[in-house]
Amino acid sequence: QADVDAGSVENAATASGNPPTGEPVEEPGEEIVPIESAPGLSFVKVGEVAGDGFAGDVVTFTFTVSNTGNVTLDGVSVEDPMVGLSELSYEWPGVEGVLAPGE
Repeated sequence: QADVDAGSVENAATASGNPPTGEPVEEPGEEIVPIESAPGLSFVKVGEVAGDGFAGDVVTFTFTVSNTGNVTLDGVSVEDPMVGLSELSYEWPGVEGVLAPGE
């Protein structure tokens, strides 16, 4: 994943051989292969009322954010400007604010 996040895979190798006489020979080689960044998010918001839908009944909203891309996302957050909402709480699969691809 680190290579994808960096945008390329770098590889250095050396070929070597021993001739019948003389010193061994070797030749280094290096290749950098670019990897296209394709960030993506999926966002689902679901609301559920506790009660029969009367004034004063609590509505709980659940947000699910998924990383659908191929690079790690950081600074991930959800903002909801609705008046009267309590502070959002998060459940992270790993490091807070970070979603790896597929998380």
